[in-house]
Amino acid sequence: MAGRALRPVVLHRLLFCRNAQLQKSRHFLSANYRCDETWNKRLENPLVSSINLGDFYYDLNQKYRHEGKVSAIDVDLFMNRIDDPNAEGVAEEVEELVRHLRRSPETANTLESTHYAVVRALLDGGHTSVLMQLLTQPMMYGLFPDHLTCNLLMHTFLQRKEYTAAARVASYLMLQEDFGPHLTQALALASCYYYITSEDNQPWEDYTPKVEEPKEEVKIRVKFLRNPYYDDHFDLKEPDHLVGKTLAWASPLVGGLVGRSCEVLGWALYGKWDELEAALDRLRTGKEHIAASVKENYHRWEKQREEEYQKQIEEYRKKQLMAKIEHKKQDLAAREEVIFFFDNKNKLSLLLSDAKKKYYHKKSPAYPKKKKPRVIDEAYIPPEV
Repeated sequence: MAGRALRPVVLHRLLFCRNAQLQKSRHFLSANYRCDETWNKRLENPLVSSINLGDFYYDLNQKYRHEGKVSAIDVDLFMNRIDDPNAEGVAEEVEELVRHLRRSPETANTLESTHYAVVRALLDGGHTSVLMQLLTQPMMYGLFPDHLTCNLLMHTFLQRKEYTAAARVASYLMLQEDFGPHLTQALALASCYYYITSEDNQPWEDYTPKVEEPKEEVKIRVKFLRNPYYDDHFDLKEPDHLVGKTLAWASPLVGGLVGRSCEVLGWALYGKWDELEAALDRLRTGKEHIAASVKENYHRWEKQREEEYQKQIEEYRKKQLMAKIEHKKQDLAAREEVIFFFDNKNKLSLLLSDAKKKYYHKKSPAYPKKKKPRVIDEAYIPPEV
């Protein structure tokens, strides 16, 4: 009875109390977190700067159509070459190339820098809808951002007051069951809290591909019916349940008054009243310096990109050399056939088909050809000498 009486009171206090606001003393991340200066230096690399995006995109698209695959290093070079994320068609090209790479055998060789470059291109260009589409469908697009990238996403969305997008990034961490370091945990809590308390949130879009239902009823004979299974994790679709579970799971990692309050709020949103009562019964009483780690990642990606590029160049050289050798062998064989034609005349004649051979009839010497009688011209007068 106490639990039932507690539920409406908790929901009223936690969900509809407008006076409960977080103290906004400063932002979580400084401007140095983005390391824009180091990030922009990637464009000075000859491998990246020599690429023409329009021609390169066309070549990759044609290669996928003809061969059914694209190279992981080629996609990484394209993503890192994007210097104007606001250009027309950039979001569509990024989405298409990421999808092609995911459907290609090369998806196993996707570089770590590719995920970051895709996120930076869509984030800096303001393509939030496309970014959420890629993030919420990892099986289709293969986009798996790390904790550093998720921190950048949540921080940027909070600054732009795109609380729905920030909460979706936090729920992505919850579904992966990996909230990372303390900074990521704090950003996840803040993203969910601002989403709950904001009154003008963007809609929570469902990017799951729609399956068209058949117009006519189709009946299929089966041996038995399986009981519907609901895993209460990946099957979650309601925004409140996703955000609530994210708060409930991330709050104990943060601890303190904020952690305890957010845990109670999370279980209430999630609708898990038994867990909520247990959390109320056991109530008791950072930022990381990672700019150097981010820069180290940039340099490591540069080196890895260079190595992968050299490997691909070496493979291309081997293919070209083998093609040249094969062409040279064919040329030498043709020249040898011309030079030794008369020596191999008998062999070549055997290769001809019977239809192409010509046979000449030879008469027997026993029957010589008869000569015609000589015709004498009676009017002929020999000349005088």
